[in-house]
Amino acid sequence: MPQRLKLKGLETEVTKLYRGGKSQDEIGRIFGVSSDSVRRYLKRINITCRKSGRRDGEGLLSHCKHGHPMLSDNIYIYPSTGKRCCKTCKLSYSKQDLRKSMRLRNWKRKKRLRDPKWVTNQHLMYNYGITLEMRNQMIEQQGGRCALCGKSTNKLHVDHNHKTKIVRKLLCHNCNVGLGHFQEDVLLLEKAIEYLRRYNALTIGCAQEGKSDWVCTNNSAAGIATCTGNARPNQQF
Repeated sequence: MPQRLKLKGLETEVTKLYRGGKSQDEIGRIFGVSSDSVRRYLKRINITCRKSGRRDGEGLLSHCKHGHPMLSDNIYIYPSTGKRCCKTCKLSYSKQDLRKSMRLRNWKRKKRLRDPKWVTNQHLMYNYGITLEMRNQMIEQQGGRCALCGKSTNKLHVDHNHKTKIVRKLLCHNCNVGLGHFQEDVLLLEKAIEYLRRYNALTIGCAQEGKSDWVCTNNSAAGIATCTGNARPNQQF
């Protein structure tokens, strides 16, 4: 029998116990149900629940709202705020959150097996504000190719502006990650292009002269790059 049905017809007894000072946890132990079931039942019969536990003479909580004694071995203090809470209740809430997350995870797994497109559509809507149908239309418009390098691939990723959240085009993995590593900075990309042009031209010149050992040095003051020997092939600089 579900716990919510165990309290059915016991409105008078539950109300009398609760107004007599019994905690939700104590009432739950009497009737063999959880304290959450007692709390929901009290709310259903329009009984206002106590928002705080019993306090001692110094104004500190001697019992939590569920009736657990606030002893030294049953107190958890949050490091960031210094707030005290009942360790028993905290553990119970953690288990409830774990069960909820496990149920949600299992539901998503079953949903993914039944309808994979639904999961993909939810991901696109949440992260980029587009639907699966809109992404498929973009793939058709681009001919299944990356909008940057033009390579044909089965896996195209949605590229968007991280500041304005505006979707731009579909890119392959390398182009999408490359833009991210350069922080989408146009000036930084222009410097990278100039860097590659300067040193690639110098490397080609060395290869045409038949030099097997070379090293490139850059005179930053004059802005001139020169090539000399005494270096391993393919040396990085």
